[in-house]
Amino acid sequence: MPEDHPLAPSSPEPPPRATDALPAGSLAATEAALRRRIRATLERYRHVTPGIHPELSELTILLMRSYPLLLALLNQDVRRHGLSEAQYSTLMILFRSPDRERTMSQLSEEMYVTRTNVTKLVTRLAAHGWVERAPDPHDRRTIRVRLTERGVALMTDTLQAHWDHLGDIYRHLKTTEQHRLAGLLYRLVAGWTLRTGQAAPFLDGADSQEDSDWLPSSSAEPPPPPSGSR
Repeated sequence: MPEDHPLAPSSPEPPPRATDALPAGSLAATEAALRRRIRATLERYRHVTPGIHPELSELTILLMRSYPLLLALLNQDVRRHGLSEAQYSTLMILFRSPDRERTMSQLSEEMYVTRTNVTKLVTRLAAHGWVERAPDPHDRRTIRVRLTERGVALMTDTLQAHWDHLGDIYRHLKTTEQHRLAGLLYRLVAGWTLRTGQAAPFLDGADSQEDSDWLPSSSAEPPPPPSGSR
């Protein structure tokens, strides 16, 4: 995590002890070492800020550390197909879009990058034959980017590799544990959504408008207070 993050330790973590050397494939040893390291970090915070909530802080650290690990595992499939993360994101937006096409401006907005960067990305993708560009028939100043048949085939293969890989990624959890974790994360994300009033970004942003449609209306009545509150 970034050094200036509130949960980042104020001093570098000590090197792992000999007992923390993890044999390959040892889930129990890896889990035990991870618990020791995170809880040692929290113990250092407890001396500086006695009001810390250890359990909630531990959960926050685990959630923050899980995402880059999951992304690294999924990106293995992307790299096997010779794609960068940015190229894959661009192709995914097109793959999930109506008619599998977007304007350059739409790609720029949905990827939160400049038009210049999108132009470079699209140029590289077009050189591989995965996308093609054409003027908008209703506005010649607008350039539309369309996924080619070759691009569709590439994304189909990449996504299938993703689906096949998921079983391996989550193999350490039983099916009932996977369902329980999904239910808890649904509740957590829903709670954060209500607090912030912002829809969580899903996958690649291609459905950003649809993602916000399920948000409660601002005119809706607020939820009742917790039982027993005054």
